[in-house]
Amino acid sequence: MRHGRQIRSIFLGTIHKYKMIQNGDKVLLGLSGGADSVFLAHLLSDCRAELNITLAAAHIHHGIRGNEADRDREFCRETAEKLGMEFYTRTVDAPGYAHEHGLSLEHAARDLRYRELRDIKSETGAAKIVTAHHLDDLAETMLFRLFTGTGPSGLRAIRPVNRDIIRPVLFIPKSEISEYLAQASILFITDSTNTDTSYPRNYIREKIIPHIAERFPGFRGRLKDLTLIINSEEEYWERAIRGLGRYLEFRDGRAHLDKEIFADTRKLPLARRFIRGMITRRFDTSFHANLSFIDNLIKFSGKTEGATLIFRAKKFKVFSSYREYVFEKADKNCAKETIHATLIDNFSIRSGDVLFDFSRSDCGNSGESAGDRCEFDPSGMESVIIRGRNDGDRIGISGGRHKKVQDLLVDMKVPRWMRDEVGVIGNEAGEVIAVYIPGYGFRVSSKFYTAAGKPCMTVTARNGD
Repeated sequence: MRHGRQIRSIFLGTIHKYKMIQNGDKVLLGLSGGADSVFLAHLLSDCRAELNITLAAAHIHHGIRGNEADRDREFCRETAEKLGMEFYTRTVDAPGYAHEHGLSLEHAARDLRYRELRDIKSETGAAKIVTAHHLDDLAETMLFRLFTGTGPSGLRAIRPVNRDIIRPVLFIPKSEISEYLAQASILFITDSTNTDTSYPRNYIREKIIPHIAERFPGFRGRLKDLTLIINSEEEYWERAIRGLGRYLEFRDGRAHLDKEIFADTRKLPLARRFIRGMITRRFDTSFHANLSFIDNLIKFSGKTEGATLIFRAKKFKVFSSYREYVFEKADKNCAKETIHATLIDNFSIRSGDVLFDFSRSDCGNSGESAGDRCEFDPSGMESVIIRGRNDGDRIGISGGRHKKVQDLLVDMKVPRWMRDEVGVIGNEAGEVIAVYIPGYGFRVSSKFYTAAGKPCMTVTARNGD
């Protein structure tokens, strides 16, 4: 077991090796009150003069564990005050956020914690956020990703430096942190959920790692070495894939990937990494672009017919369309179910990812639409219907004629994969009043054009988040 001077040397050595802190920096510590963050708080405080830094601490109350969490916050306040650190605290609703976004409680709490820490960093002018991840956290995360599915880059796990996040005790094992605190008689608090093995990471920590450590005592150090190798190689891969950016374009919230990216079979490993990175940044941070997914993309790369849905995940879907793949969020559309709404002066209706705001207003001179806003004549109507598009829908056009909505979309060159996103506003007689095409706006039936002196209903479409 290393003594305090050796721990301090490893701590300072890691900071200098990875250039974590610059002379005169203000550093914001994420302080939970647990053993690890209290250990880091004391190390930072002891080395403050040597590093020439200003220290602040932030505690995030996650809205769980009731009185115990309140106790944690006050303990952190007292610890920061004792160590001469500025103290900031925020309260978030992790359970509500998890429910709203379909996340585990752990994932939600982590997302909110980093969001709030970055807000506090910005408000206080801090240069870096420092967290107390240690060697056991690194091992736990690597095993978790192995068990739940990952690629080589996922084994990078926890990095010493990740943009504005620094982790100067990443290579110190938990046992040495515990010993350091005991020898110095430093108090800390224990989160009761840390031993709840219903959480996957806790299960790995409490049930799996002890058995591995018993049989392979040096496994943590070997995982550390593997991480250092992966970090170095990932930096190489990141430079290599930059050249693939020419195959990707973003338009209207969608990613358009040229199928030529698969033309050179020798570069498929690069293409796989490039696509996985794009998906995790733009659509789903937890998605693992496995071999079967890439094989499916390769399979359709030689096909040049119209749009075909080839993959659907929880958060995104992929279409093969002529010479490109189109990636889009899975929830960006108007709902298929039919909604009946009574016409009153002002009301709002949500359909899928779109919120339609209705209001009576002064009438314009025509039914021409203007982007995400339109007007129609509601004379004789008591209610309207909001629904998805049906194959037989027809809309009035000039000259008293009608056109199939499908043909209208073709004339407007609306891509096939977008046509299922169309919303329809109709009356109880089954007539189409207007159609809404996300990204294109409204088209109003000529039968319901407004005119001066007539009643008028204005509809505005906006994102329903």
